[in-house]
Amino acid sequence: MCDQEFHTGDECPWIYSSCKQPQCLGIRMLTTSTTSINPGRKYLACQFYSCKGGWQWLNKAIAEVATTLKSPSKACYGCGDEGHWLKNCPWKGLSCRTENCIGKRHLKTSEKLNSSGWKSLKCYECNDLQWLKHAREEMVSSSQSVGSSSNSAATVQINMSLNDFCNQFEMQTNLK
Repeated sequence: MCDQEFHTGDECPWIYSSCKQPQCLGIRMLTTSTTSINPGRKYLACQFYSCKGGWQWLNKAIAEVATTLKSPSKACYGCGDEGHWLKNCPWKGLSCRTENCIGKRHLKTSEKLNSSGWKSLKCYECNDLQWLKHAREEMVSSSQSVGSSSNSAATVQINMSLNDFCNQFEMQTNLK
């Protein structure tokens, strides 16, 4: 898609992105130029033809993002950390933190004016939102408070009906 490394085509952050014009609610789409002046050059264009500033050369957009990430060519496009790609991001698909919610949290990047570029974890089942920065702080503080005891108990949550559980348990055990 964008010819950058470290993500697959279906994870490309440039295929669809919000228009950067402050009053525009459009979506910019990754497109390839067919003009004789710039053949094959990729650019982002707003879906609304009336949006006058809604297009940008892809290389310029990538350069803008490069100033916000430590190493954009080697960093995850989801969380910004190095060492993994978006498809293996440890923050992607986490269970919702809200009690009794069965939803998964999705990694998102804010495009609102006052929080543009900030990463968040959003559950679409209960609409819970947590800034990734705060989730990281929470993870560090909880591991430090538990860290003094390396024998801490782990909790495993399994979602299945009681009948399924009983049937599986009965098939795999012999109670006397």
